Amino acid sequence: IISICKNVEKVEIHGCDEAHLEDLAKALAQVDLMSLNISYERLGSYGSDGKMLSLSTLLRLLPNWPRLESLYAKLARHDYASYHEASFVGSPQTPGVCATLRKVFILGVLFDADQLSRLAVISPRLEEMAVTVQSDCDESILRKCVQVWSSSLKRFTISTSHLDDPFPVGTSPIICSPMPNLHELRMSAPLLTPSTMEYLPKVEKLDFSGEYAHGMELAKVIQKGGLPCLRELEVSFISPGYDSDEETNDEID
Repeated sequence: IISICKNVEKVEIHGCDEAHLEDLAKALAQVDLMSLNISYERLGSYGSDGKMLSLSTLLRLLPNWPRLESLYAKLARHDYASYHEASFVGSPQTPGVCATLRKVFILGVLFDADQLSRLAVISPRLEEMAVTVQSDCDESILRKCVQVWSSSLKRFTISTSHLDDPFPVGTSPIICSPMPNLHELRMSAPLLTPSTMEYLPKVEKLDFSGEYAHGMELAKVIQKGGLPCLRELEVSFISPGYDSDEETNDEID
């Protein structure tokens, strides 16, 4: 159906028979989309898992849609799942080929540094974004990607899998330049620290987690007039000596 509808601009798919995922990828590559919503969850399946296209397949498909504005992809229930790697050859990933893309929400899969870099190259003007990254991603590459989107992002969520170890404590923050249009941010330390929140003059909604020391530092930042537009704050700080294996540990919210 997708292949014969030559003028289709918006596609929403909930689940696909695993045997036809290759056909699905080829069909999507032939249309000029403006919006794609794709999910592994089948309608009426009551939460049963189905296989979906891989992240690398989606990234290879993107240049085929130079008019794409919105991408929502829920590829699996968990971040470490089995995906279908399509064999088709996508269009060249030339810089800015998806410059119209404004919204990217990709769930159920982990970006590595190279994949996030490719997204930044072909889609440099994102305004809303939510992704999960591998905790061994090169922080310098993450920082470069954020710099690409720093002037355009309005809503930004970047997280790590609960199945992974967190980023090492010594990891440097990835926000290091002003983000003048950012209004909503969800990020944890050490990728974000209170000392770098000076770059967030218009943030109204902040979801931030870290260690107890980060909470104390955040309080001082706000007391001194930092985050002047803040309206909604959700935080979670782990107290010193916290051990996730002990139920008696204290967590301060």
